[in-house]
Amino acid sequence: MNSSSTWDDSNTYCVFVTEESEINANDLCIYALNPIKSYSVDTFKSSFQPLEDKYPIEQQLEYDGSKCISHNYKELKNDDIYAIKNYYKLEARISTTYKVSKLERASILANVYNALIEKFNARKVDFGYEIPYDELLQVIESSDERIKSVSLYEPELDTRFMTADGSEYPIDTDEGVESFVTVLAKDILSGHIEMFSYDDRFDYDYGQDSTQVFGNVSKISTKANVDI
Repeated sequence: MNSSSTWDDSNTYCVFVTEESEINANDLCIYALNPIKSYSVDTFKSSFQPLEDKYPIEQQLEYDGSKCISHNYKELKNDDIYAIKNYYKLEARISTTYKVSKLERASILANVYNALIEKFNARKVDFGYEIPYDELLQVIESSDERIKSVSLYEPELDTRFMTADGSEYPIDTDEGVESFVTVLAKDILSGHIEMFSYDDRFDYDYGQDSTQVFGNVSKISTKANVDI
């Protein structure tokens, strides 16, 4: 929570669940990230890391009525999946309106970094939101008036799982594949996604028993005999 407020220290009805059991409808899990206090690279990276002190958020949930007496806070284990993160590797060629010095070059790059951090930090990007290429390009181009044009290569994605203790591992490792299968299975069992991809290319009519669907058709030829 990127704010500072004074909350009531009363925690009478706050119960923490620490056993190994799965969460239920009465459990609350908090997946908060660190606040961003400045537009530095280190703060930007920290803004995508788990927040250790979640007490102010717990107090706000009680203050605004989001948490009721029947709710209990579920304490996450260190190896619980906290978030799935996509790292964007950016490579670009920047042309300036005139030939710049080393100091001006450093200044332009600093402005580019600040613009990207301000636009795409954890407080501005929604979960599951894919950053459009055109938006990245526009932010870089408008970050400094000395920039004439930008040639941005297609960003490379590096997907990683982050656990509750802040550690990360790539999705293409054995540990990442196992976590992906676990998350996928939970989504299927909860009904969030379908287990099978249904073939909806053909609209079956009333009384139709069977049909055959042909794919990758390049052309259809016909032959007709006309009696005169």
